[in-house]
Amino acid sequence: MSKFAKYLPLLLSLPIALTAIHSTAQQAVTLAQLTGNNTSAPSASGVMPNGNAAAGNVSNVSLKKLLPPNFNGRVLAHWMPWWKCTEFPCEGSHDKRGPIRVHYSSEDSGQLDRTIRDMIRRGYDGVVVSEANTTGPDAEGALAMAREVTKFPNFVFAVFENHLNKLKPRDQPGKLMSDMAYDERHFFGLPNYLRINGHPVVYIFDNGDINWVSAEQQAPENPIFILNGPHHASGSVGGFFWFGGLEHNAKISSGDELDKLHSFYSDVGGNQGHLFSGAFFKGFDDRLAPWGLGRRVDQACGLTFVRSLAAVAKYLSRSSSNFLLLQGATWNDYEEGTELETGIDNCGSVGANVSGTEVRPVPSFAKPGSEETVDHYEVYLSVDGKHLMDAASIPVRGEPFDMAALKLTPGAYLVLVQMVGKSHILNQISTPVQLTIGGVSTPGRLPANLVPAQTSEPSSAPVDDETPADDATPPASAAAPAHAPTSSPTISVTSPEEGGQVSNPVALSITTNEPFTVTRIQIWDHGKKVLDQLNSTSISGVSIPMTPGPHTLTINIKDESMATRDSTHVSFQVQ
Repeated sequence: MSKFAKYLPLLLSLPIALTAIHSTAQQAVTLAQLTGNNTSAPSASGVMPNGNAAAGNVSNVSLKKLLPPNFNGRVLAHWMPWWKCTEFPCEGSHDKRGPIRVHYSSEDSGQLDRTIRDMIRRGYDGVVVSEANTTGPDAEGALAMAREVTKFPNFVFAVFENHLNKLKPRDQPGKLMSDMAYDERHFFGLPNYLRINGHPVVYIFDNGDINWVSAEQQAPENPIFILNGPHHASGSVGGFFWFGGLEHNAKISSGDELDKLHSFYSDVGGNQGHLFSGAFFKGFDDRLAPWGLGRRVDQACGLTFVRSLAAVAKYLSRSSSNFLLLQGATWNDYEEGTELETGIDNCGSVGANVSGTEVRPVPSFAKPGSEETVDHYEVYLSVDGKHLMDAASIPVRGEPFDMAALKLTPGAYLVLVQMVGKSHILNQISTPVQLTIGGVSTPGRLPANLVPAQTSEPSSAPVDDETPADDATPPASAAAPAHAPTSSPTISVTSPEEGGQVSNPVALSITTNEPFTVTRIQIWDHGKKVLDQLNSTSISGVSIPMTPGPHTLTINIKDESMATRDSTHVSFQVQ
């Protein structure tokens, strides 16, 4: 049996915490909420010359949607622990020589809580901490993250070992053993430290000149070392992908770097006895780093990101998987222009075209942007331009939506279309366009069957607390889901079981057999929409985090007119 093969059964059995779309709204969402910053990055994080976008309204779509169903691994966010507060208000700097200010501290518990929640919302299963070495300047940030992740039992934690190659070869083994002893004292004992077959996983960024087979045997708890690249140490379990071979002032196209990624996966396919960790990324630009060399990998308006994730599907479609780890490179390395935290600009905009009662999205992109970065379009209705209700979803290149299906009362309405990006892509929204029903110019009334629009958690967007006019939105009771029957012959819920005791996150397994076309399955919990699935008759492989205690899920099945045609509910206890 190969070294990797003995780990495979256990890895396949690890619970994967997939993330559903959350909602905090029970009334109409505001335009400010749909356009404001919903990331863990402070709103003060603006556009940077190296391609980092300003903190904005990032898609709620999970990155798991961009991964193939046969990917059974963990997705980790590569996180930097070095942002410090040395002034008030916190400027969040790494090196005073550099111009970067992220306006938060990597050691602040509140910020770390927002960070982890944002990672979970986007589909990550854990975090891997860069430069988590013993007593270095970044130690406190790594320790703070280690403390915070224990509050999220299904969110794993791992560390990177860095800078071994800065030492003389004879000093490297001793430093590695010292660092592993430190990791054992501070990290390996965490209940959610990333382990394979009982052994802690440690990424090695700078491989150094070390006998890794011997090192695995000598280090505390016999860690599994994953080295930089597939070939650097034949005795290691395997390797991970990273930006490699970027020369001084190198300008690398998106396609060239993706070719390197595909080459890495080809190497993975030829080494089935080893464990490998893939990667996805938006680009690279180190011009703002104090150590920068003018190196750049083009973001290509978000195409680099979505295609780096698509490479996983391409590889798994033709080969069995022997990489069960995947890392986003990186969550918050603002200096090298790789951060994903603030979102990715797809160079797109969208307009709303209204013809009669039909609404069609009109997207446009600066080159090389394209609809490849778009998940779908969401259509909103309003009567005051501030408070919006979710009217319909339109697939990319789908047919226009006929508002007549909503049976609106005669009057004047405003229509807005949101371009909902794929995971990590910044959403775009149109300017309002008037829709007149029945030739009447007075404000209309939104029907009660329109659902509250989905919003994101956490959100730092300004909230418009102005109470809408009586004719602007239905009351909260009308917007919330109606109580459903206790059972439905056309809806089968096998998980969670009625009256059962379930663990957190709650796994969902729901199928429908409706005599009409199902366009949406919406799930509500305590008056909040926790899942909104488009164009599918079943839900599987999804788990939703829920607080301990009693819960009743309402499951609404909608047809092409957005009307709820079937419904049921299930009650259970979360342990």
